[in-house]
Amino acid sequence: MCKAPSSSGAVRVVGKSRVAPARVPPAIADDYPGHLKLSFLDAPWIATPPVKQVFLYSSLPDDDDDDDTSFRVVVARLKSSLASTLALFLPFAGKLAYVAETGGDVVVDYSDDPGVSFFEAEADFFGDVQEALLVPEHDLRVLDDEAPVLRVQATRVGRDIAVGVSLHHAVADGHGMALFIDAWATACRTAGSPSPPPPELVAVQLQLQHGREAVFARVHHADLIARDVLHKVAPSLPVSNTKERYSIHSRLAQRTFHLHAARIKSLKQRIIITSLASSSAKPVVSTFVAVSALCWVAFVKAKRLPASADTHLIFQIDIRSRLRPPVTAGYTGNCIRGCVATARAGDLLLLLRDGEEGLLRAARAVRAAVAEVEAAPLDDGIVTGEWVERVSKLPRARTVQVAGSPMFRVYEMADFGFGRPTRVEPIAIPGSPVFPLFTVDGGDEEVAEKLIEGRVVVYAGVHRGDLQLSVALDDQARVDAFVAHVVAAADDNNDNPRPKI
Repeated sequence: MCKAPSSSGAVRVVGKSRVAPARVPPAIADDYPGHLKLSFLDAPWIATPPVKQVFLYSSLPDDDDDDDTSFRVVVARLKSSLASTLALFLPFAGKLAYVAETGGDVVVDYSDDPGVSFFEAEADFFGDVQEALLVPEHDLRVLDDEAPVLRVQATRVGRDIAVGVSLHHAVADGHGMALFIDAWATACRTAGSPSPPPPELVAVQLQLQHGREAVFARVHHADLIARDVLHKVAPSLPVSNTKERYSIHSRLAQRTFHLHAARIKSLKQRIIITSLASSSAKPVVSTFVAVSALCWVAFVKAKRLPASADTHLIFQIDIRSRLRPPVTAGYTGNCIRGCVATARAGDLLLLLRDGEEGLLRAARAVRAAVAEVEAAPLDDGIVTGEWVERVSKLPRARTVQVAGSPMFRVYEMADFGFGRPTRVEPIAIPGSPVFPLFTVDGGDEEVAEKLIEGRVVVYAGVHRGDLQLSVALDDQARVDAFVAHVVAAADDNNDNPRPKI
């Protein structure tokens, strides 16, 4: 089902190769048995498309060669460092496989000829390029012999370069993907140093753990539960999804902009001050809570929701450190928990009528949803997939998702040796469902009607303390209204939304 990236439009694929993992260090070889069974935290994501990111760099390394030669040198470095990194992330070089003999498990198989397809492409100029064409096509609707976990593409535009990565969410969450990108970029950046760190030392430093035992061991009958969740979200395995469910979000309009650190700090302080007006206890307001609350209010305003209607914010939180005992920070599998915050739209609209009251109510609802998860990170709802069913029943027109995290320092970690990226774009927004969904009666049309229309991806910004927000809504005018509301509410006269490339 996997095809080479299209050469249509402004991007032309000029080469394809396969990058095999380097030799696995003997000290960690026993950590790779050849197969990786998905856990009940991975299973809900099997029917969603891969997560895609593109990292854009302003220029190739300075040297005496022409652009073509310089690009070939960069590609060679990217491939070599990718090979050494895959030796530490061996499941990422595998493929997703359906195992009917076990009753319907899905595993990552990297036992026979693991590797990653690497595409080389070129474009005339970034202004004529859709970001989605800067990452390789990666169709995993059928888990057959061609269902790779990871694909990579490098695109040259004059002396500029884009590195696109596509990784299936069922194999790694955002934290796991960040670990991989960071390790790959570090290997590429330090490849020419006199004494690069040995791979086994890197694995120890990152505390890498790919096996799902740390999750399976916490729940009785974890294998059966994972299998049950798999068949709830993808009852027709090995068919995991259909074209209609993959393409419904291609209608979404998208825009990326930045908020400065000073304005984010001011936003948090205003929430605290408003809270102290009615309570003597000073609340703890994290950056994620404050920005999620602001995005929720902006969504309500942009959509012009009726004041009497309920509205919902959904998001994921990392539960590695919230489990007892905690899971190592180097665990690459999904270890996230879905949260749902609910409020009346009218209560959130108080932001513009009565000081910051609406923003405070949004922040309290977000914090309450987080506290509920912290009290029981692995309750029956998350283990059995009931939270997926809950999300499936939410009214799509009144629900927005916040994804990513201010902790994802994408600009810092993605320095491959030719400087930090000038832009990082999440490409998982258009063309994909944004949350796991249970299959419902009525086929793809009914599922399409239930897909969530709004999403905001949050990353750490270019400068320390800044944030990057990428918003996608069902209408460009609503996207523009959303950005205007966020910028105005943050009181940032210096924030200029960045145009799309």
